[in-house]
Amino acid sequence: MSVLGLQPGAIISIPVRDLKKSVAWYRQTFGFKVAHTLQEPAWCELATSTADVRIGLAQVDGGDPGDTTPIFTVSSIEAAAAALAAERIAASEVVTVDGHAKLLTLQDPDGNTLMLQEVL
Repeated sequence: MSVLGLQPGAIISIPVRDLKKSVAWYRQTFGFKVAHTLQEPAWCELATSTADVRIGLAQVDGGDPGDTTPIFTVSSIEAAAAALAAERIAASEVVTVDGHAKLLTLQDPDGNTLMLQEVL
């Protein structure tokens, strides 16, 4: 059992340059349905054909798309942060996206970025 309090499902965050164009492409190519959108930050979650797995498209400015980040939902971001600290796993500070989620990032032993979220 996970000490992080993981909930079912996951979001795979993919940075994109043109959110509108990318949403249309994923809808057309894969048949994904829009599940949730935000204006700031520019974000769209797409429901996939796999239960409890979503694709999150995040618009980036001037960056280089290519860094995909799995996002796992936890019941309490503070408890997850404390569990990571107890295991001596470095993590970012908790960031709140007003009215939507609390987030923190960490890296696996190979330097891959992972994110935890508590949905508000």
